[in-house]
Amino acid sequence: MPFIGYTLNPAVDGYNAFGLRGPEITPEKPAGTFRIIALGDSSTFGATEDTDTYPAWLQRILREDYGLTNVEVINAGVQGYTTWHTLSNFEFRMLELDPDLIIFYQSVLDISGRAANPDCYRGTNLLRGLDPRNVMVSSYNQGTFSISTLYRFLTIKLGLERDPADPSSSASETYITCDDGPTYTDAEAYALNPPVYYERNLRSLIGIAQIQGVDLLLSTWAYDRADPKAVPEWRAAADEQNAIVTQLANQYDLPYIDYAAQAPEGIEMWVDHLHLNGEGSRLQAEAYAAYLVEQGIIPAS
Repeated sequence: MPFIGYTLNPAVDGYNAFGLRGPEITPEKPAGTFRIIALGDSSTFGATEDTDTYPAWLQRILREDYGLTNVEVINAGVQGYTTWHTLSNFEFRMLELDPDLIIFYQSVLDISGRAANPDCYRGTNLLRGLDPRNVMVSSYNQGTFSISTLYRFLTIKLGLERDPADPSSSASETYITCDDGPTYTDAEAYALNPPVYYERNLRSLIGIAQIQGVDLLLSTWAYDRADPKAVPEWRAAADEQNAIVTQLANQYDLPYIDYAAQAPEGIEMWVDHLHLNGEGSRLQAEAYAAYLVEQGIIPAS
């Protein structure tokens, strides 16, 4: 996908023709519809069945519990997305769907990117601000992938490798070396790599949404605070990024919900310490729905 890198494969069950999780949608918004797009990474995509993600629950709750039958909620979360992907996805693809409201809920991949060597994270290289360990769409074998565009062009044209634009392509982990040098612990790297790109990308998302006349709900990102896998230095990095969400919501007077402060704890609501299960996703959607209705953000049907 130009500018974005990759999106969901429409050939896979559960993904629609627009490369999003969920039922088919029309690019043209139906008359009278209030269209909400949920932006994010795997926390939005969901680690549950299609009907148990928080966006799917949010649509059902708004329609069935609040009588807002004019609401449509689209799940635009994609596994492996950083805020860079989300910003690009919104600018170059989601605006085509004419959303009335977007919901931002995302953090984890931006945290992992900060664990990179500082010379990679903020150094003079092609991946400045990006996580070199992130996924890329490629049909190449792990050992044959090259960062050279010319090499990839020739091998595809000669039939030595399959075209990544082929529907059978999939996202594979492709590690690009740019972090030679000293080795740092995660705690050291987090301290040396402040979340400047997380803040910059979120500011840009806010600016584009406001210029395009799209409302934006900012939500802090939740994790299972009872899970020991959320180690102290990782928690500090997550909380630091949530503080940016809060700061920007206040600065730009945006709709905002501190979901991290009210998210459930314990394995009965989580698939792992990063992803809510179906019941946890329902509770998240209930919190968002109540806020949207109380604040009068969604017009009556």
